[in-house]
Amino acid sequence: MTCNPSSGRAGAFLLVLIAAGIAAFLAFRGFTSSSGPPRVDYLDPDVAEFHTLGFLGAAGHGATRSIKVPDATDPQQFRYPGGVVLRTIEDGSPLRAIGLRVGDVLIRVEKDFLPLKEDPTLDLLRRLEAALSAGLETVELAFLRDGRIQTARLALTLPPLEQGLPGRSARYELAAEKGLEFLKGSQLPDGSFPAARDEAGPKAAVTAMVGLAFLASGSDGKAGTYAESVGRCGRYLEGALKSATAIGPWATAATTLFFAERYARAPEPSVFALIQEGVRLLIASHEEGGWSAGQDLGYCERTLTANQCLTALGAAERVGVEIENQVFERACAYLKKHSNDGTAGFVVDPTFDSRREAGRCAGALVALRSMGCRMEDAFLQNLTAYYSEHVRSVAQAAVALPTHFLSAAIWSRQVGLSAWTNFNEHHQVFILSQQELKGSFAAPPRRAAPRFAGYEACDGPSWRTAHYALICLLQNDSLVWVKAEAAGKRTRDGNGVLVDDVSKPAEDPKLNRTFNSIDEAIEFLKKMGVGQDDPNMKQLENLRKGSEEKKKEED
Repeated sequence: MTCNPSSGRAGAFLLVLIAAGIAAFLAFRGFTSSSGPPRVDYLDPDVAEFHTLGFLGAAGHGATRSIKVPDATDPQQFRYPGGVVLRTIEDGSPLRAIGLRVGDVLIRVEKDFLPLKEDPTLDLLRRLEAALSAGLETVELAFLRDGRIQTARLALTLPPLEQGLPGRSARYELAAEKGLEFLKGSQLPDGSFPAARDEAGPKAAVTAMVGLAFLASGSDGKAGTYAESVGRCGRYLEGALKSATAIGPWATAATTLFFAERYARAPEPSVFALIQEGVRLLIASHEEGGWSAGQDLGYCERTLTANQCLTALGAAERVGVEIENQVFERACAYLKKHSNDGTAGFVVDPTFDSRREAGRCAGALVALRSMGCRMEDAFLQNLTAYYSEHVRSVAQAAVALPTHFLSAAIWSRQVGLSAWTNFNEHHQVFILSQQELKGSFAAPPRRAAPRFAGYEACDGPSWRTAHYALICLLQNDSLVWVKAEAAGKRTRDGNGVLVDDVSKPAEDPKLNRTFNSIDEAIEFLKKMGVGQDDPNMKQLENLRKGSEEKKKEED
């Protein structure tokens, strides 16, 4: 038997290629020799949408590959934490200042590892917020880089969330201020604000919502920090409302709401005439109780426009516009048709999402109250029960819409202190996590797409920032159209039918009052004749007791 040297060399070369290929594959999968730690690249190219990390000035996503790290107390044991992969870091970011970079994986805050879940970004932020509330000035962050655990100390310079405190949250004030400044700088020369689609309707809707945010800050067209911006919004919306190009019911409702709010603050005949024009257009576009404008609306969006229009009509009636009651009756019939009469949430179909439905329920509740529906009405109570059961998980919906969050926040303010506290407890971290360093609000990652073309046409930084700034400003009780005690001058039931309001009890002013301290809130409720058994009073007493115990521990 003879040996061919060239054949042997070819075989050896082939073995080298195979070995190199195996080594490259193992390196890609995160395996190395036992002499060094595993080196895994967690930058997953298949993840296209990132979760904004709020005041950290970065964005990222949950690690899509498992993480294995030695236990700090026993190196022979291992931990399998969750991780947040940093995908973008803004200039001026606190993370950039301490040396973190894209590709690092945050896994621990102080001694507390992140939970192993698909996306632990909110868990990361909650741990940082807890450190702020505990009075810490810095925290240790542990992160993976090139397969090794490294640490850095992050300075905490923001005020704590003060969850449960009935006074004004300094964090909300800061977020609102940054959001409004961003909006002020985004206003276009014609007074409008950019929308996802550069068309008259979406631009008018976005401009109206931004205008409402400016009004909520205490400004109007003549006075206040954003007086000039409000005036420019008004002039643009006046032209849009009177133009030959129809802007559609969605934008018309938002525009009417803007002018109603402005008129409530500073009554002017010219503004009242614009409210009347908005009402005329809304009534003219009324279709079997709804306002679909001929669009094939998705299941969860069928009542979004109806809620918006009904809220605007209620606000217009509140400031003195005469509206035939048949309009409200038909609108209520439409709501009931698409809500299974409120007894079990909205009628189930293949796209049903109970978490998202809670947001739509809140929109219907705000609309019903705007038109003067009584709190004790059976339809309203049924919707409230469904909303209350699912409200804490609105942020977990496949599509978390700012409109749903704003409706839920408004309803919580109207119901009272306990509901407002509950809303913030479950959603405050999520809301603030969406704000970028420049003040705008980003969109959270979506696992599904809205089917409402009108909504998608509006969505963008200005649209989202206006909604979230409004939520932060609700604590100031400055929005006339959301105040519970300002419910319609006419009283109706859940069918929209007028009822005798002679015996209608006055709205309890304690529902919306804000305070600067727990003691102030307790004293106010005592003066109102509220007893110790009242749920609001019990909650405040528990808050005060917890605050006193915490102070003793610190001393």
